[in-house]
Formats: sequence, structure tokens, C-alpha cells
Amino acid sequence: MSKKILIEKFKSELIKVNGDCFVFKNLSEALKELKSIIAKEKIKNIAISTKTDIAKSIFDELKKDSSVTIESVEELNKTNSILKDNLKNIDLGISCADFLVAETGSVILKSSTDEPRLLSLLPESHIVISTSEQIIERLEDAVDFLSIENWVTVITGPSRTADIEKVLVTGVHGPKKLYVFINDIEIS
Repeated sequence: MSKKILIEKFKSELIKVNGDCFVFKNLSEALKELKSIIAKEKIKNIAISTKTDIAKSIFDELKKDSSVTIESVEELNKTNSILKDNLKNIDLGISCADFLVAETGSVILKSSTDEPRLLSLLPESHIVISTSEQIIERLEDAVDFLSIENWVTVITGPSRTADIEKVLVTGVHGPKKLYVFINDIEIS
């Protein structure tokens, strides 16, 4: 399947589970959409993993914005406090994907000190930064990666759960909003 078809399939599946997807060609497009989300969600405190070049660039640009407080996970790890305590007041977590699964609209994140699981679980909103090269067709295509990693998170849409009366509630065990940004300079 072509990358363009995989991206469209991923977007379609993510939307079905109440996630949002934005494909961007350059940093300015990504920042424009990100600032729109920040304004719409009234976000004040952001934590970001800067393990990719695009995430570092986003961090550098958002540092210039006085309307938000942004910290890199790397900076938060340098403090003497527990990371969970540093992240508990964060409105938006921004992480970097390892894979996107087109078949289910899922995101695969490998946990590490620079990409802690809590970054995708504690904030009310979560943005995942990725590239079109990270899209795979099926979860099975990541088996080799999944089998060698101890902690991997597979995210399919915002957090949701239902009680015995089948009342669906979002944001109980994780973010209420999930946005996936895909960097693809070849989309026309």
C-alpha cells in the first residue's frame, strides 16, 4: 500500500475512535495547527519529548510564546522531584511516535526516560508527532519491534471507558483528546 493510502486509512480509523489527525509539510503548518489546538483547549502547561528534530523545533518555537509554559521531558528529568509530580499539572503532553498503525488508527510509543508513558497518560490532551515513514499497515508489522521492547504503549483514540450501564466516558484513564500530527512532505 502506498504511503498516501496508509495515511488516509490511518486518519479514517483514528477519526472513528474520536481522535484527530493533521498532516503537515513543514514546521510552520504544524505550529499553526498546534497553536489553534492550544487556544481551543485553553492549554497553559505543556510537556514535550524532544527526541526528534521536528519535536525540538516545535519546543524551541513554543518557548517563545509567553501564553504557555513548556518544559521538555529532558528538563523535567533533571529536577530532583518525581516525574509524575512534574507532569500532574500538565494540560498537554507531546510525544514522538515510533509507529502508526493504519489498520486501527493506533499509535505505538516506546517508553524511555526521554519518552515516559506518563507523558501520554496524565495530561488531558495528547499530541503525537510522527512522520509518514512511521506508518505501518498492521500491528503485526511491528512484531519485531514489540518483541524486543519492555514497555510499549499502543494508543487507539482518546481514553474511554463504559460502566455497567454502558455509559461511555472519555478521559478517565488517560487523555480526553488525542491528536496525531504526521510530517509528510510528499502529500499533494
